[in-house]
Amino acid sequence: VDEIIGNRRLLLPYIKCILDKGRCTPEGKELKVHIKDAMQTACAKCTPLQKQKARQVVKHIRTNEEEYWKQMISKYDPEGQYQSIYEPFLAAEDQPDQPTTDDASTSS
Repeated sequence: VDEIIGNRRLLLPYIKCILDKGRCTPEGKELKVHIKDAMQTACAKCTPLQKQKARQVVKHIRTNEEEYWKQMISKYDPEGQYQSIYEPFLAAEDQPDQPTTDDASTSS
C-alpha cells in the first residue's frame, strides 16, 4: 500500500477502480470492497490489517486527492448518512505492537 499511495501514477488506477471509472485489477476489486465497507460500516468485515490498509488509503485520498475524495463521498455517501461512521474510523490510530504510553519521551 505504501508504494501505491506514494506514487500517484500507481494510485490513480486504483482510485478510478474504486469510483467505477476504470478497470479493476484483482487487488483493486478487493480494495474497492474494503473502501466501501470502511466508509459505510467502519470496516466491520475487515481484519485488523485490512482496517489499517483501508484507513491508510482513504486518509491519503482525503488529504492528497481532494477531487477524488469528493467523488468517493458522492458515490459511497451521497446523503451524508455514513459520515458519523467513517470520520471516527479515519480518526482512529492503528497501533499494532506499540506501547500505549510514550516511553521514548520520558527521560530521567
